[in-house]
Amino acid sequence: MVLRAIAGNDKVRVEDLKFAMERFLGNSCESVWSIEIALLLKIFGACEVKLVTKSAKVANEEYRTKKFYASEFEGDRDRVKKAFETAESEEGVYVDVCDEVEDDLFEKYFHAMEKNNVLIVLVDKKSLERGYDFVESCSLSSVDDDDEFVGHYVCVSGVKGDYFLINDPARPEIVRCRKHVLHRAREVHGTDSDVIVIDRCRKIDDAMMTKTLREIHLKIGSKHSIEY
Repeated sequence: MVLRAIAGNDKVRVEDLKFAMERFLGNSCESVWSIEIALLLKIFGACEVKLVTKSAKVANEEYRTKKFYASEFEGDRDRVKKAFETAESEEGVYVDVCDEVEDDLFEKYFHAMEKNNVLIVLVDKKSLERGYDFVESCSLSSVDDDDEFVGHYVCVSGVKGDYFLINDPARPEIVRCRKHVLHRAREVHGTDSDVIVIDRCRKIDDAMMTKTLREIHLKIGSKHSIEY
């Protein structure tokens, strides 16, 4: 949906993304890290992608015991380390490591350039979904901080008053989410406050997207009709 937002087309299918993740980044498992998404966007023609994070490494031993990470942690380590190394030499992919990805820093990407950024945000799914149905008379402190972290990516595509506009893969429609709810969900331990910033003022490199799709479809023998 991010590629659709910045490219204005729906040429790229989910199966294309999965194949490219394995073919170009060596990831054939279910676990996907933010740096891999940033690199994947570049492979499909995004001109400039920035990952803002609190940690540019995978070896956070605290995550080893989290259910969400535990089953893939050992296998992820070397692959993600290599992905960060690739990003260092990849033109148009930037990693900005901050001690804290503060709310003001997060929001500035919308207010700059007439709100022409798209953000992919790693959140705790449970915290965010509870916030969708948030009622003013309820306290967010009722959310149990001891709940197991469940990582989930959403696309934040705009701002309206005190709300962010969110494309959530788990929901069929664009949803509004109060700003403080999203901030809480993205700051849960396990997210590293990861935010991927894509400037949609800079158009997709159509030649790069076409080259990537052609290679994918030749490899998998796709019959999907597409104009090259």
